[in-house]
Amino acid sequence: MSDRPVYQDVIRLCDCHGFITERCPSMSMRELNEEKAVGTKLDTGKVRWSLLPAGTISMVLAVLEFGAAKYEVDNWQHVTNARTRYYDAAMRHINAWLDEPNDPESGLHHLAHACCCLLYLMWFDMEKK
Repeated sequence: MSDRPVYQDVIRLCDCHGFITERCPSMSMRELNEEKAVGTKLDTGKVRWSLLPAGTISMVLAVLEFGAAKYEVDNWQHVTNARTRYYDAAMRHINAWLDEPNDPESGLHHLAHACCCLLYLMWFDMEKK
């Protein structure tokens, strides 16, 4: 057996772009083989997508598809005074949600629209650094 390191994906928080994956030596092949057991899955430190509430991201993606078809892909990145306008849009969708769950124009959930606006705002903040 080899004592060469085994590389395992490790997730760390990047100051400018959120989570990034990097490779790092975790243990030698000998140590890995000694610790292997039936049902072993080496996923410690990896992003756990299962933490997201089921179905919510697909609703957000549906809003993004609607916007890309209505305007253009990534058009939101070029909107004048975007920070103020997307904050206002997020708040309009949140307030509208109090009276009705879905946006009348798109038929999609108001909170999914608000999530898109908030993701845009977060992206603008991350790009500003």
